[in-house]
Amino acid sequence: MDTSAVITLSAAVIGGAYRVVSFAARGAAEDRLRDLGFVEGSVVRPVSKAFLGAATAVEIRGSVFCVRKEQTDEILVEKI
Repeated sequence: MDTSAVITLSAAVIGGAYRVVSFAARGAAEDRLRDLGFVEGSVVRPVSKAFLGAATAVEIRGSVFCVRKEQTDEILVEKI
């Protein structure tokens, strides 16, 4: 894997397809993200961003979720 191609989910382009590489969240935040399907290898597509980027709507495993910027800053992805 080329680490220069790894970005945070908050920096991902709307409409692009990305693969989850890892994430830095721990504790309850980590459990919540895993429950939503954010596990290594999952494909995620940013759908839209809220005003001023406070949250991002993402499609993962056939569902769309709104994820706060604090969490998308901790999710590392690579473009596919």
